[in-house]
Amino acid sequence: MLPSEATAAWVSRILDGLSPSQRRVLELRFLRGYSLREVADEMAKSVGSVKVMQLRALRAAAAIGDRKEINCCGSIRLRRAK
Repeated sequence: MLPSEATAAWVSRILDGLSPSQRRVLELRFLRGYSLREVADEMAKSVGSVKVMQLRALRAAAAIGDRKEINCCGSIRLRRAK
C-alpha cells in the first residue's frame, strides 16, 4: 500500500527536522531496508554506534511528530505541548 500524499509529506517534514546523520540512519534502515551491519559499513561506524544513532533518531522523530500534525489540506501546524 502506498502512502497518501499527506502522509508522505508528513514523513518528509519529520525527516527534514532531523540532523543529517539521524536522517541517514533512518533512511538506510527503514526506507532502504539495510541491516545494522550494512548501515555501519555505509556510514563507516560501528554497529553499536549505529544502534545508538538509530535510537536517538527515532526519539527525535517521535518528538518532532508529537509537535506537528497535518491538517486536511496536507500542511502541518504546531501543536501545543500538554
